[in-house]
Amino acid sequence: MTLNHPLPDDPLKFIQRCIGQRKILWTYHVNIRLKGRFIPRQALIESYASYEIIEQYLKDKYLPSYLLTPELGRVGGWLQNQEAAFMKCHVCGSKLKPLITDLPFNFSDETIVILKSLPVLQCENCSEYLLDDPVMARVERILEKVNVAAELEIIRYAA
Repeated sequence: MTLNHPLPDDPLKFIQRCIGQRKILWTYHVNIRLKGRFIPRQALIESYASYEIIEQYLKDKYLPSYLLTPELGRVGGWLQNQEAAFMKCHVCGSKLKPLITDLPFNFSDETIVILKSLPVLQCENCSEYLLDDPVMARVERILEKVNVAAELEIIRYAA
């Protein structure tokens, strides 16, 4: 596969710069993993200057991936060059498009929260989606206020 944009010469500095400028897209999978490990997203953002690359996956599908370690421990994930003219899905490589949709969040084993009118970047092919960092921050604030006694809660995301 030929990339339509150059890869950075220094991936660690590129990652640190993107996180420092909050140019981050979060997958649902990453957020669930962080929650399961009791790692707040903000801790990752605030510790970006201390990151080190401990593993490189240069032949990952579509773009290289890196396993990083900040002061608080291991953090895995991928970063995509947002400065490129377009973005590709990390699952299938198709184009991502911005749209407004409703998404379910498994808040616990007993509680599901549906956020209505949520802005996402969604793959045109496989429907994988990403949440921009400011959107994910707001989603976290909304989910902190969920009624855990309810089996289903439907909340309108208002920007």
